[in-house]
Amino acid sequence: MKRFLNVLVLFCLPFVLFFVYGMFGYEKSGGDLNRLGKISISEHYRDTLLANDTLPKLWTNFSEIDRNLEKGPIDVLIIGDSFSNQGTISYYNFLASIITLNVFNFDYNAFNLGDYYNPIQLLFGIKNSGLIEEIKPKCIVLEIVERNVIEHFRNLDHNLQIDKAELKDRLYSPVIEPLAFPVRTFFNDIVLYYRYGFFYKFNDHAYESQVYKLAMSDTLFSSGIDDLIFFEKDLINMHNTITEQNIELFNDGMNMLNKELESIGINLIVLVCPDKYDMYQDYIVNNRHPKNPFFDILRSKNKTYDFIDTKTLFMPYLEKGIKDLYFADDTHWSPIASKIVAQELNKVIGQNE
Repeated sequence: MKRFLNVLVLFCLPFVLFFVYGMFGYEKSGGDLNRLGKISISEHYRDTLLANDTLPKLWTNFSEIDRNLEKGPIDVLIIGDSFSNQGTISYYNFLASIITLNVFNFDYNAFNLGDYYNPIQLLFGIKNSGLIEEIKPKCIVLEIVERNVIEHFRNLDHNLQIDKAELKDRLYSPVIEPLAFPVRTFFNDIVLYYRYGFFYKFNDHAYESQVYKLAMSDTLFSSGIDDLIFFEKDLINMHNTITEQNIELFNDGMNMLNKELESIGINLIVLVCPDKYDMYQDYIVNNRHPKNPFFDILRSKNKTYDFIDTKTLFMPYLEKGIKDLYFADDTHWSPIASKIVAQELNKVIGQNE
């Protein structure tokens, strides 16, 4: 029996050591890329970045308008995606802290809008139903992440109507979250941490990861790693959607939308958030991937709407070596970039008053 136990211990020991080392080796910082790519980044990475950003909530969520969408006035209405879902470190909260107007954000997560929420579609829907004329903001900030711009516009139903009653019906009621399976997640994380970690040595997306990892010429993050990590769709959607013709159609569509909104006294501001790959592509060592031309093409088009050229806005900061414009462990920008965007929006909104 003793011999059997010794053999069992010897058999199990490598597996125990395997998981113990992985448990301490894979630090979870909380970012989506850290989670998807199993790339270890200190859990304290964000502490310094967020330490000085202690603003209270200064904006109003669209869903909070008395739960019947009748509170107001709405001066600035933000309609966007996950870049417009960053809470107190968001650009719209910083905007609300420096502007005298009321800032409202369409908190899409509070509504059942389907699996593939499209901020452009939402704006067209509330315009077509007459709801936008009823609430009549002074300006609308339409925010879209770069990799989804063309896909969202291409899938647009120009005639869809979303009225007040439908939005009220689509408000989520509080629900009890389903139970998670932490044990299963733990073992899966450790296995993928080792597997991806090994394959990243030979391939920039570990052959199967959703996250790319490429060496950079400059240290532009304070995370302790010198690599750029970004989401695979930055490249996939660039290859599949970024063409001169598609960007021309999008720009024409925004011009037409702006004309309709201007006729009822509303100013349209289009805010495209650069993909992380696009923002940092010039700093990648021996980059085997093509450059993303999206902003170069869109910048050259004639526009009647106000366009926030965030890439041009951010480049001087990168050239000065400013770190962490984007979170190292995430697809989203950090409070540093949020403040820059808020200041630019304040300037553009002020010029239109």
